[in-house]
Amino acid sequence: AKLKTTAETQAMQLDEQLMRSRMENKKLQDALNNQASQLREMREAKMAQEEQVQEAQEQMSAAAQQVVEATSKQAVLSQRVASLTQELAGLREERDTLKEDLALCGKENVDQTTSST
Repeated sequence: AKLKTTAETQAMQLDEQLMRSRMENKKLQDALNNQASQLREMREAKMAQEEQVQEAQEQMSAAAQQVVEATSKQAVLSQRVASLTQELAGLREERDTLKEDLALCGKENVDQTTSST
C-alpha cells in the first residue's frame, strides 16, 4: 500500500510537471507566434518604406531632369534675348542714321527751294 501511495504521488507530481510543461510550451508557442507576427509586420513596413524611397528617388530624378531642361531653356532664351538686344541696338542706330539722312534731305530741299526763287 505504501508503494501504491508513493507511485500515486509520483504520478500526480509527473502529471503536474506535464501540465506545467504544457503551459510553459503554450506560453513559448504564443510568444513565438507573436514574434513571428511582429516580424511579418516589420517586413511589410520595410517593404512599404522601400517602395516610398523608390518613389521619392524617381520623383527626385524627374525633378532633376526638369531642372536640367529648364536650365537649358533658360540658356537658350538668354542667348535669344542677347541676340535681340544686339539687333535692337543695330536697328536703333540705323533709325538714327536714317533720321539724320532724312533731316539732311529735308534741309537740302528747303535750300534748293529758297535758292531757286
